Amino acid sequence: MNFKKSIAVATLGLALSTGASASLINVGGVTWDPDSTFAYPVLQDFIAKGTLFESVTTGIPGDLVTGQGKFTYLNSDTPNAANFCIGCELTFTFSMNLVGITPITTSLATFEFTNLAINVFVDHTPDYAGTFATASDGVLWLSLVGNGNLTGIGTNI
Repeated sequence: MNFKKSIAVATLGLALSTGASASLINVGGVTWDPDSTFAYPVLQDFIAKGTLFESVTTGIPGDLVTGQGKFTYLNSDTPNAANFCIGCELTFTFSMNLVGITPITTSLATFEFTNLAINVFVDHTPDYAGTFATASDGVLWLSLVGNGNLTGIGTNI
């Protein structure tokens, strides 16, 4: 479900967006250039991409969906983790509760989740192995909670 990765990154981007600046921004060891012309898409102050693993919903309202991932791009259209987090890794965890799923086709459905919570970690002993434990073993860098429900269309929900 790429929608969770997109919402996590979009929320993070909104939280960290700043006005144009002539210098790099460094927050807790994570560095990015708000004026980067290599941002993807071009002209965005902050954008990130990463890998994501998540639990599967049973389809029962109230079901808890959790996941974790690692950022691999930061204001770049190519992987640049070695540059934006030198000697570290930037990882995240998330959780949310299912409100409902409405099938559109056999593999496409609308979805609604509530209680979205995202935590982003800086880990100075990089060891991310695709697990919740290795995604959350760094220093808490940013914590976000949703304001309202997350809705959209996804495949294979």
